[in-house]
Amino acid sequence: AIANLAMNEINQELIMSQGGIRLLARTANEAEDPQTLRMVAGALANLCGNDKLQVKLEEEDGIRALLGMVRSRNSDVLAQIARGVANFAKCESRGFAQGHKRNRSSLIDDGALPWIVAN
Repeated sequence: AIANLAMNEINQELIMSQGGIRLLARTANEAEDPQTLRMVAGALANLCGNDKLQVKLEEEDGIRALLGMVRSRNSDVLAQIARGVANFAKCESRGFAQGHKRNRSSLIDDGALPWIVAN
């Protein structure tokens, strides 16, 4: 259900403002069940597609949590992680192109590059 709620921009901002990114990150780090991980990864992937949430996702360890779920090795979870990385990269690239972002990629800082290469 949370993944579906996170598809809507208004809901995304509510999720963020109510501490949802931290809760999703904590759940991602503690859960072992593939279905739970798939839902959490899907929610984070949807949030990664919102330009306004990029900084919060970094600050509240949403990206690290997303990447950490690779431990499940479940193909559905991995697909959601890949979608999240793609969404985040798309928004980040737009930020670079528009001059809003000048540092190196947060995905590289959070360890996404080795995972991308390996998977």
